[in-house]
Amino acid sequence: MDKKFKFHMLITSFIPLWISIAIIDIWTIFSDSYSSLSQLFQSKYVELSTALFFLVILTISFICILHFLDTKSKKDESSGVAKVLSARKSNTLVSDFLLAYVLPMIAFDFTNPQGVLLFLIYFCVLAFLSIRNNNVYTNILFEFKKYSMYNCKMEFIVAGKAVIRDDCTVFSKSNLIINSEIPYFDFDNDIYIDLSQNLKGVNS
Repeated sequence: MDKKFKFHMLITSFIPLWISIAIIDIWTIFSDSYSSLSQLFQSKYVELSTALFFLVILTISFICILHFLDTKSKKDESSGVAKVLSARKSNTLVSDFLLAYVLPMIAFDFTNPQGVLLFLIYFCVLAFLSIRNNNVYTNILFEFKKYSMYNCKMEFIVAGKAVIRDDCTVFSKSNLIINSEIPYFDFDNDIYIDLSQNLKGVNS
């Protein structure tokens, strides 16, 4: 999986956090009165630049992910077909929520340069480790697109031989049925998107 796409996946996993930071900064900006725009920029440059930066990054990642999902819904994008041997819906939403949203909101002050700098260091380390180790967070954008995340055991045919892979992460719009075969797009060696519902829409 391309590192840029991994980054966009990570960014969109934190959508509520970016919006919360923007709201905090905008609320702080409008809580005071200013005699001119220059005074506004001078006194609230941290809040203005922080809110703008996070909203721009989020918008870029949002567009890239939506473009990816639209592209991968096409019939000729399928990487292959695999059999679902076991499937369990991911239950990491609570822990992901606490890590991704609550901790930064408590630990960092987004209205002063030091707090923003410390947060950027924290997030850069988190992004590096997540991208390097292919960690996948529950992605709210995928939820809006009606995808659910499953932990699966899958059987693939590689060079004419059956290969079984445990701990596969599958994004699917439908409930995965044991022993059913699904067309998929391969994000990486253990991350897949189920194209069965998408291809039904294309073929209908």
